Amino acid sequence: QLVSKDTLVHKGGYFDFEIEKIQPFGRSVFIVLPLAQAIPEYAVYRKFDGQNWQDFVENANNAVASSAAVNGVCPAPHSELYQAGLAVGNTCLRLYIQDGGANDSDGVANGIVVDPGGLAVVANSTIAKETTPEKSSSGSSSLLMLLALAGMILVRRKQFLCK
Repeated sequence: QLVSKDTLVHKGGYFDFEIEKIQPFGRSVFIVLPLAQAIPEYAVYRKFDGQNWQDFVENANNAVASSAAVNGVCPAPHSELYQAGLAVGNTCLRLYIQDGGANDSDGVANGIVVDPGGLAVVANSTIAKETTPEKSSSGSSSLLMLLALAGMILVRRKQFLCK
């Protein structure tokens, strides 16, 4: 199948798998994927829905987690070593996907999860647009406090000189 180009740059290749015999239909399943490359900064997991690339949908029945490998092996799917999200440097990816849910490419609760996808990196230009500069009022309030302190010192100095 010819896949359209994503707007994001993919790192470490693509995954294309089917998990079968999910019982009962509609249940969520864990999938562990050992990564050939460590998770880069600003990584997202992207899915191909058959026509377009989109971000992995996260909710109560769908999640992304990552972990470091232990002695070169990814932890078991239910391990507590997995932490929510994509931590930079980790080499183990765990997906939690609901049969028939938003991340099951066949879109049907039929006991089969179909998931073509991969890790991509959000462009710096996109990050810059989404990041708002921190606004601080501490600069002006610090200046006011400094002026008030200087005024108090001058007043005391005058009082001292007048005595």
